[in-house]
Amino acid sequence: MDTSQARSAPKEPGGLSDPDYSGLDVAVDNAQLIVIAPNGARSGLDSASGELVQGIPGSSAVRDAIDNDVTGEPAESFSMQVEISKPAEGMYRIVVLGVAGKPKEKELIVNPFSVDGSDQPVIRTPLQLQQGSRAEFRVHFMKAPGSISRLEKVEPGGPR
Repeated sequence: MDTSQARSAPKEPGGLSDPDYSGLDVAVDNAQLIVIAPNGARSGLDSASGELVQGIPGSSAVRDAIDNDVTGEPAESFSMQVEISKPAEGMYRIVVLGVAGKPKEKELIVNPFSVDGSDQPVIRTPLQLQQGSRAEFRVHFMKAPGSISRLEKVEPGGPR
């Protein structure tokens, strides 16, 4: 899964001031994913209802899987991605839940973009998840050009 597509800063017609091309993209394969904004809004796969939610303004949440066209068998793997356009600066919570029958080794990918659309360093974190296990992270998102957003793991029993 490649979330490193740079956001281009298109020319603003009429010279609009202070355009915002910032973004925060979060992805993981074969696990449930929910992103919680600083204001508590949520986007991703709600584990209680099993529904995709897109409560963060400017966000999209996608669960992507490809079934076998020949046999009709359901997909054996899937990808989860939450993309947030023009996110507010601040601390976002990322919760990843392990699912049954999927490889235990996973990778969380966090791809932040600055207000001018420039890439910040992509953050890749390996995960070891069993069915029903949970990993939680905080990403400190900053959008000023030249900023580097940070990701930290929240240890079980730690602050939320």
